[in-house]
Amino acid sequence: LLFAAAAAGGAGLVFGGVSLARGQRLADVPGLEEGSTVHAVPRLAGGGDGTEAMGKKNKKSHGLCIRCGKRAFHLQKKRCASCGYPATKIRSYEWAKKAKRRRAPGTGRQQYVKTLARRFKNKFREGTTPTARKKRGGSQ
Repeated sequence: LLFAAAAAGGAGLVFGGVSLARGQRLADVPGLEEGSTVHAVPRLAGGGDGTEAMGKKNKKSHGLCIRCGKRAFHLQKKRCASCGYPATKIRSYEWAKKAKRRRAPGTGRQQYVKTLARRFKNKFREGTTPTARKKRGGSQ
């Protein structure tokens, strides 16, 4: 009787930390006797990690990093996941080639730095045609 009323209300019954099955009678539960406490627990719809769970994501674990400016500074660990701040060396790995390209010289404000080494080698010449390159004397 009690189980039918609880099931109709969208709730489940729990006794001794164990959920009772839908068709299970209270007389068949081991250890349940007169005076025992049976809890009526509401059953929650959803509960997966899909669309319903997206509404739960309202906490911020990462804030803005003062060195790289990304929202990658872990507020509890006090460490940036992107640049590694407060470590002195910038975080960089050989397995992350694209991330290294993003941080390379000449990708930020001073984009002229990208071509500076080549222009220095050629003595900053402008408006002229480069001298002809000599052919290599290969295997003869």
